[in-house]
Amino acid sequence: VRRFNRDLLAVTIEPPGTPTLEVWVVHLKSNSGGREAAEPIRLAEAEAVRRLLDTRLSADPDARIAVLGDYNDVWGSRTVETIAGAGSTALWSAASSLEGAPPDTSNQGAHQSMIDFILCSPALAQRYVPGSIRIPPGSPETTGSDHNPVAASFDLR
Repeated sequence: VRRFNRDLLAVTIEPPGTPTLEVWVVHLKSNSGGREAAEPIRLAEAEAVRRLLDTRLSADPDARIAVLGDYNDVWGSRTVETIAGAGSTALWSAASSLEGAPPDTSNQGAHQSMIDFILCSPALAQRYVPGSIRIPPGSPETTGSDHNPVAASFDLR
């Protein structure tokens, strides 16, 4: 069974006096070589992330988890919808608080779109500081990356 082209990085942050925060960093398969070849790999990666989330959130529905990074797919795609899930363990996108069309995070060439996300477990979504999401523009020349960063603030107290 294929799981990840690139490992899922999971980091647990233990701030003093507050519950832990888990940060899961994804970098799913790109469409390099064509979407038809990449989609089954990316979807398998997404399904593996979702299985891990289901296990973790079943054990602790109050877990504060951010699944963030380069999804290499857009909101509404099977890949992102698979990770986001549905029902009581569905992840919330910090970008959903943006008004209008979301800004591009992929900032080069003909494929400019929002493909980088911060998805939050229900418990972490409740800690989001309204209006705090930021997606500053950049370029390889100015920021060293072909992706614009996605940042948001959370009150972890």
